[in-house]
Amino acid sequence: MKPSQGKQNRAEVNGAVTQIYSLKPLAVPELVGATNGQLPVVALVLCHGMGQQVRHETLAEAANNLHHSRAEKAVVRYVQFADPDRPGKGDPLLPRAEIEVEVPSREGQPAARQFVHVYEVYWAPLTEGMIGLTDVVRFLTSAGVQGLRYARNQFPRWLFGKEESLDVKPNTFWQLAGLLALVLSLVLINTVMTLVLGENLFGTNASRTAPPELINRLTTCLTVLLVAGGFVYLSIRRCNKQQRKPTQQPGAVRWAWVFLGLLCLLLVASAGFMGWSYVALHRAAAQPDTHEPWLSGRSVWVVLVWAAAVTVSWWCRGFLVQYLGDVAIYTDAYKVDKYYTIRTRIRRLAQRTVEAVYGARVEGAAGPFYYQRVVMAAHSLGSLVAYDALNAILLADEAAGGGLRVPARTGALVTYGSPLDKTTFLFHAKSQKTAIYTALDSSRQPLVWDAAARRAVQWVNLHSTADIISGALDYFDSPASRAAGTPPVLNCPDPDAFTPVYAHTQYWNGWVLSKALRLALSGHTISVGDLALRDAEANPLPSAGA
Repeated sequence: MKPSQGKQNRAEVNGAVTQIYSLKPLAVPELVGATNGQLPVVALVLCHGMGQQVRHETLAEAANNLHHSRAEKAVVRYVQFADPDRPGKGDPLLPRAEIEVEVPSREGQPAARQFVHVYEVYWAPLTEGMIGLTDVVRFLTSAGVQGLRYARNQFPRWLFGKEESLDVKPNTFWQLAGLLALVLSLVLINTVMTLVLGENLFGTNASRTAPPELINRLTTCLTVLLVAGGFVYLSIRRCNKQQRKPTQQPGAVRWAWVFLGLLCLLLVASAGFMGWSYVALHRAAAQPDTHEPWLSGRSVWVVLVWAAAVTVSWWCRGFLVQYLGDVAIYTDAYKVDKYYTIRTRIRRLAQRTVEAVYGARVEGAAGPFYYQRVVMAAHSLGSLVAYDALNAILLADEAAGGGLRVPARTGALVTYGSPLDKTTFLFHAKSQKTAIYTALDSSRQPLVWDAAARRAVQWVNLHSTADIISGALDYFDSPASRAAGTPPVLNCPDPDAFTPVYAHTQYWNGWVLSKALRLALSGHTISVGDLALRDAEANPLPSAGA
C-alpha cells in the first residue's frame, strides 16, 4: 500500500554503478580466511506492501527516515551480484541506497553511526492486472464464510515439531462477520445500480423500465450514502493531516471512528433497502411498461447523484482489485493455479535478492562476507513475502551445511502493518487439510519449526489497533514453545499509527519503526521497553556486559 507522506526533508544523493561478487548459497564452501571482526556495513532488505507501489518508493522512505548525515550525501547505485564461477551470468542489477544511520548508544558510550546498504524487493509488477473484481469478491466471500465456521473454535498448527491447538482471537468472529456483511452489501448495491442503469439507459430489458418511485427511492438512498461517505472521508482526512497522537486530539479520532462505524451500518441497511425496493416495485409493476424514458423530465440532481454514485463505485472497484487483489493472489495460491505461478515468481524474486545479499563477499569466493549483519523489514503483505524469503534462505543454508551462517547473521525480522496472523488463520480455515499437510507445510518454515533458528533471529512486529489489516502475531509461538525457551514475536503497538483507515500507512511517519530498525541494524537485542520511549526520553541502553 502506498505510504502516506512522512518527513518532508529529502536526502541528497550521488549515483553510481558497481559490481561485487557473491556465491550461490547452495554451493558455499567452508569459510577461508574469514575474520571475526565486524565489517562496517550492514544490509537492510525491504519488502513493500500491497497495492500500486511506485518503484523505489519504499527505498526512498527508508533513506529519508533513517539517513542521519546531512553533511554527506546518500549514495544510490545499481549493484549486480555476480557469481565468480560463472562470469557474465550474474543476477540483474539491484537498486541500493547507501546511507549513514545514527544508532542508539550503550551506557557510557557516545552515539555511534552505522553505514547501511538498503535494498528493495520490488514485486508489484508481477501482480498488476492479474486478477479481476469477480475473483476478489469470491476470495473475500469465501474467506468470510470459511473463517466464520472456525472463528469460535481452536485450530491446529504445528509449532517447533509439535501440533498445538491455538485459540482464535476473540474479535475474529465479529471482524469476519463485518467483512462479509460489507462485501455482500457492496455487491448488492452495485447489482441493483447495474440492473437499473442497464434497463433504463441501455435497454437490456425491453419489456419494462424502472418505475419512477423506484428511481426516487434509490436516488434518495444513494444521496444519503454519498453525503455520509463524504463526511466520514473529510473527518478522517482531518485527523490524518494533523499528524498528532490521539491523546492530543481525542475528540477528532473518537468521532472519526464513530462516523466510520455508522457509515458501515448505513451501507448494510441501504443495501437491504435497495434490494428490497427493486424486487418489490418491479413485481408491483405487472402491467406493460408505459413510463417515460429514464432521463426524460428528470432533474439535474438525479443525474448528478447517479453519476457520482457510479464514480464512487468505480473507485471502490479499483481499490478492491488493486489492494485486496494482491492479498487474494498471494494467499489463495494453493487453490488457483494461475495465482500459484505468480506467487512462485514473487517468491523467486525475493529469494534471489536475499540470496545475493547474504552471499556477497569482499574478495571473491575466499573472502569474508560483505555483510556481517542483515536486517529484513517488510510492510503489510510484504511481510508474507519477507517471511517466505527468510525461511527459504534458512532452508538453503541448512541444506548447504550452514556455510552462510544465516541465523547468526540475521539481525532481525521487522514487520509492520502485517496481516500474517489473519492469513495464517484463514489459510487453515480454507484449506481444511489433515495434520500431515499442516506438519509438512510448517516444516518448510524454520521460523516456526527450528527452535535454534528462531532463538537466533529476533522478530519485531509493529501493529496498531487503528489498523484493521495488522495485528499482534500470536500464531507463531505457543505457551509450550515459550516455556521451552523459544522467544515469542515481540509485538509492539505504534502510537503514531492511529488514524482510521490511514493507520496502515502511518508507520514510517512515527519514530517507533525508525528506532526499531536502528536498534536492529546496530545489533541490539530489542525489548518492548526500548520501543516505549523516544530516544530523547529513553535512558541509555545497558552495556553489553550488563
